[in-house]
Amino acid sequence: MSQDLLERILTNKISDGINVSELARFICTFHLNQYIYPSTIRRKFKISDREVYKILQLLEEEEYLKMYYEVFCGFCFKSLGLYEYYSQLNDSTYCDDCDENSITLNNVKIVYKVMK
Repeated sequence: MSQDLLERILTNKISDGINVSELARFICTFHLNQYIYPSTIRRKFKISDREVYKILQLLEEEEYLKMYYEVFCGFCFKSLGLYEYYSQLNDSTYCDDCDENSITLNNVKIVYKVMK
């Protein structure tokens, strides 16, 4: 998706304190099938989680992004898998690297995959 189109999607729908052009340019650095972590946008633009998820939800509604659940090890923080639906998550997960079981629901991050 072009930077111009992203700017049109985001203009007048996010807080005035956010530079829409800079945000769109940053989002365009992510390519098809790459994952965007909400914390990356929060740190880069120094905005609240609420505003970050509002931006990501707008882009998901436009089918630019798709939300996934990433399960990670609660001990070594290695990624243990990506799931499209919350119902696919198991109650616990096993990590081969540290030989530990952990409770899945305590170790889930929401990530967004670039679809266009």
